[in-house]
Amino acid sequence: MILTQRTYSPSGFTTNQTLIHVVDTNNPTQNPAGSSYKATIDEAISGSPFVVIVSGTGVNSSIRRDVNNFASGNYSGALGGRNNQSLTSHSMVIGGYNNIVSGGTHSFIGGGQTNFSSSNNGNIIGGVLNFLGNSSSQKTCNALNYTICLYGNQTSQYSNSDVLLIYDNTNNCSGSATITGSTYSGGYTQLSVDLSLNLPSFYYTTPYVRNLTKSNAGCSNSVIGGGIGNTVFRDSSVIGSGILNKIESKGSFIGSGCKNNMFGFGTCFSVIGGGFSNTINSPGGQKSVIGGGQCNTINTNYSNILGGRNNNISVGGWSSIGGGEINLISGTTSVIVGGSCNTILSNCSFIGGGRCNTTTSAYSTIGGGRNNTSSGCNSTVGGGRNNVSSGCYSTVGGGRCSISSGYSSTVGGGIYNSVSGCYSTISGGKVNISSGNTSTIGGGFCNTASGPYSTIGGG
Repeated sequence: MILTQRTYSPSGFTTNQTLIHVVDTNNPTQNPAGSSYKATIDEAISGSPFVVIVSGTGVNSSIRRDVNNFASGNYSGALGGRNNQSLTSHSMVIGGYNNIVSGGTHSFIGGGQTNFSSSNNGNIIGGVLNFLGNSSSQKTCNALNYTICLYGNQTSQYSNSDVLLIYDNTNNCSGSATITGSTYSGGYTQLSVDLSLNLPSFYYTTPYVRNLTKSNAGCSNSVIGGGIGNTVFRDSSVIGSGILNKIESKGSFIGSGCKNNMFGFGTCFSVIGGGFSNTINSPGGQKSVIGGGQCNTINTNYSNILGGRNNNISVGGWSSIGGGEINLISGTTSVIVGGSCNTILSNCSFIGGGRCNTTTSAYSTIGGGRNNTSSGCNSTVGGGRNNVSSGCYSTVGGGRCSISSGYSSTVGGGIYNSVSGCYSTISGGKVNISSGNTSTIGGGFCNTASGPYSTIGGG
């Protein structure tokens, strides 16, 4: 009876050791048309160059054979790449190298190197050394031979026998290492490591490292698109890409950039678009936004910094800084549009720009200029330099070194003018003084209106 006339097995393949009939048409030993042999199912699969996806150790799991992939989770897979592991149920690693899904179910890693997901329903699309779970990564100071150097005293964070995940960006290779020694001296922590076979000894490189031993599971429904060393530790948050960005709050987003952070659970539903070393801190920082820039910080709820560098919203909420550098808001519902070294220490206040301007009382405004101060409630300095509006509802329009200290008083401009009378005005000029209530000086030089309702036109 020829093979094609035989009936199917009534019970199917019972085990992977069930014998099957194999005809090798490339082997003329028995017959010019081919030779006939028996083989187990395992033998037939392992000997075939056409069968690349085989069963893993989990129920209904699948792996790419011959590349050291491993799938122990039920209904899981490690379908491509090499040295990838899918250790939890309903999880998948598509490709890449040294990627691991462990500690959370229904998760996915698309590719990249040394990515780790301990999240439920989490996704890492690619990149290197990215982590869904509670962990931290950093770039080292340097590495040579079997020693890694870190800035500062970090001996409490790295102990003997801890396992490191490492990405050597100089040689574009990744793997793991075991710490065999940890010492601190001269401002640096020295880690002695036993490298895996996947990593050569270091030669003046600056690899990225992550302590896997001190990492924990702890998020769901989060995504990392790519980049290097990014970490998400709370539910429903996203990092698009970048380097060493970290989210510790739920429902938050970092687009890209480097070393941007959302610290603490209280920063939920916040956004950092990109930039370098921008930070939103807990317990405030909820529903706040940093668009980009460098070293900008928000510690309050519902606040925004669009860009610039070293800008800070420290107290209050509902405040905004458009850009510039070293601007500070410590009050609710206040705005600094831009400039440098401007400070708002009051609620509901505004600085348009300029340099080193300060408001200290509620509802006050400085349009611009330099070294101006608005310290009276509802007071205004339009611009100029070294002007002070200290009376409630008082105004200095511009000029230099002028003071409006009376209630509802006004200095239009000029130099060294002073109004201390209530409802009084100096329009301009130089070294004029209006001390009487409801008095007026139009301009001129060294004029004084000290009586109530008095007027000096100029001169």
